[in-house]
Amino acid sequence: MTLIRNLLIHPIPYDGESAQSFLARIADLNKHSSIERLINKEQNHFLAKNAPNCSLVDLPRFKYILQLLNIDLNHQSLAFAKSGPTSRSAKKWSNIELHENLLKYYPYSYCPQCIEEQPFFKKIWLLQPLYACPIHSIFLVDECYQCGYSIMLSSGVTKCSHCHALLQDAPKIKCSSIRVIRWFLEILNHDSNEFFKHFTAYWRSILSFSKLDNSMDMEAALKMTYEYFNAPNQSIDRLSTLINQRIKLAHPRIQLLPFLKYDRFFRHYIALVEAKCHVYTRSDASCIIDIKSAELRLVLGIAKITLNYWIYQDFLKLGECKHYYDPIPSHLIEDFLTISQYKPLLQKPRMKKILSSPKSLGLKDIAQNLDIHYETARKLTNMGWFDLDQLCNDAKAAKGYSLIKLGSFQKEYILASTLAKKLGINPTNLVEKLASIGVSPIHGPYINASPLNIYLKRSVNHLKKHDFDEITQYPTRTGRPKKGVTPLETKQDFFSLNEAAEHLNISPNKVSVLINKGITQNLMNF
Repeated sequence: MTLIRNLLIHPIPYDGESAQSFLARIADLNKHSSIERLINKEQNHFLAKNAPNCSLVDLPRFKYILQLLNIDLNHQSLAFAKSGPTSRSAKKWSNIELHENLLKYYPYSYCPQCIEEQPFFKKIWLLQPLYACPIHSIFLVDECYQCGYSIMLSSGVTKCSHCHALLQDAPKIKCSSIRVIRWFLEILNHDSNEFFKHFTAYWRSILSFSKLDNSMDMEAALKMTYEYFNAPNQSIDRLSTLINQRIKLAHPRIQLLPFLKYDRFFRHYIALVEAKCHVYTRSDASCIIDIKSAELRLVLGIAKITLNYWIYQDFLKLGECKHYYDPIPSHLIEDFLTISQYKPLLQKPRMKKILSSPKSLGLKDIAQNLDIHYETARKLTNMGWFDLDQLCNDAKAAKGYSLIKLGSFQKEYILASTLAKKLGINPTNLVEKLASIGVSPIHGPYINASPLNIYLKRSVNHLKKHDFDEITQYPTRTGRPKKGVTPLETKQDFFSLNEAAEHLNISPNKVSVLINKGITQNLMNF
């Protein structure tokens, strides 16, 4: 490799040293003012090209640096291996995967006592939950005690890069919660990756939870995480207390959103915490938080398709915020949660199968929502009840049948078969029974040769099952007439297709054409 340079001094890494610390010591020992000067521009271009989406302390870029500096490649274990190819991929700690939020690269933290004993920065100090040294039981330091600048590792590991104060002289403050630190190290080194994912989920959730009022530091966060795993009942009480203490800021469901994102871990836990929360009342002190669509689904506990349907139907009463992609202000959601008290969410307008799109649907969707057979739905669409939503005039571009038309149909009309199912009666001769009490369909075989009997809802809404129990004799158009009953002896305000053809002295097919063209409206008034 033509870019290789020979160093005057090749240091040996300390046990547990971080890659950044090792590079900083190499630069200092070889009289370079920084790591950037140690690795010149030409080498930086090479690293960026051959190891993209990496920092200096990630493999494989750190491995290339060792090659460029002609240093033993056995030292590459100082860097973090990555579980994936992107810059946000988890880092490996033995068999454990560390989420990027568990790591800190700047400002760097250190234990003053450790630096005094051996001048190097430990790899383990890069872990966010580690706020104290497990060896000396003192808090880690991340800023200079003299000038207050953040600790950087650009030109050495023993002095402040700004004022050159000795880092080992920083105050050594005792930590009383060191047992929590040691518990963290135990699960890091001995527990399964699945358990550590559970730990990471709570750690991230509690830190995100604390952002509402910035009330929690790393120590408090790790203490609460420890409590969650070791004293669950106490953890439930503590979290619900924290929510109640800031109940004026946000609805409990909004406050619990960070935990809702890890529902597979915290479903039961969230329910127990919620049960201990106070009733929320919005006030001037309430915070307004932008809630994304995916977050809103978690808050409401519904699927994406259901949310789209709710928004389309304006069930959430969002007013001008009826959109699907932009964030929604939390106070609008809190109004809904407060009115409904969330349990239950009023009467959720759940469909038997929510539509795949908020504005279009297929035959199966129509059948399921009208509670009819698929073939009946097909007949309705063929009759033109549900227009196709199209992107253009090309029929092949049709997206599906209109949800708006389905809603209008459900509101105004009902099929004879659906009515029978609703009332729990035998559908046989239902049309004739209804005709005997003066209720006629607006569409049907005897009206316009359509294959389905359709009624106006307002004409049948008042009917109950017992109303049909009293109808024992009624005219029918088929079968042998009952004794004492003359076919069509009750008044009917419609003709069958054949009757209309006989009256007009034309064929039934021609009557169908006239009906489809709307010419038969007043034809019988001649």
